[in-house]
Amino acid sequence: MQFYCSKAAAEALETRRKGKVESWLEATPAPEAASPWTWQLHAIKVARHNVFIVMERETRFAMVFWGIKKGDGDTLLKQFYERMVNLLLWINEDVSWLSDVGATAAITQILKRDRYSFTSGIDRSVQTHINDVAWACELAFHTNGCLPNPQDEAANFDMKTNNTLRSIRGGDYFTPFEVFFCSWVREYAGATPAQCDELALRFQQLRREQPMIN
Repeated sequence: MQFYCSKAAAEALETRRKGKVESWLEATPAPEAASPWTWQLHAIKVARHNVFIVMERETRFAMVFWGIKKGDGDTLLKQFYERMVNLLLWINEDVSWLSDVGATAAITQILKRDRYSFTSGIDRSVQTHINDVAWACELAFHTNGCLPNPQDEAANFDMKTNNTLRSIRGGDYFTPFEVFFCSWVREYAGATPAQCDELALRFQQLRREQPMIN
């Protein structure tokens, strides 16, 4: 997984030990990873707590993490993989696309690619949508008096965020969780273009029958 970090994210991933600054960022930019997904990482402060926002560049699929100490990249990565897996399985259950065996195999393919790289740099278009998610975090805090519980409410918060229509540079509107799921079954479960078209139609049908997000 390749993570491009804003200045705020880079600072949130720094820690000081014995007077020396330690950072998770690579000293020199790593080559573009051979992966279908590239992520952009940003950090904000909500009620004096670090909140990390990660968004996939092409699908604009986002996840939000809080309660992580400054410089604790290990916890961030652990929660990143756990949340992503849980969300994909959640969507798969709703859409009834892959069997349990097929979904497990596709998840295993993700986890086999356990290499990661943090480097500086942002895409302004992605950052604009990250700023939208940051605003939603602020709103959730001011509405509820606290951030969503990481164990019980975080996945639901992410799903609501990813059920927001997005458009990239004036293109057609799309729903992030749908296109991210489609990219997963294409890249990690071997779905053909025709099957991806069929999956898109199934999402449309589900939206007509019942809202996937309450």
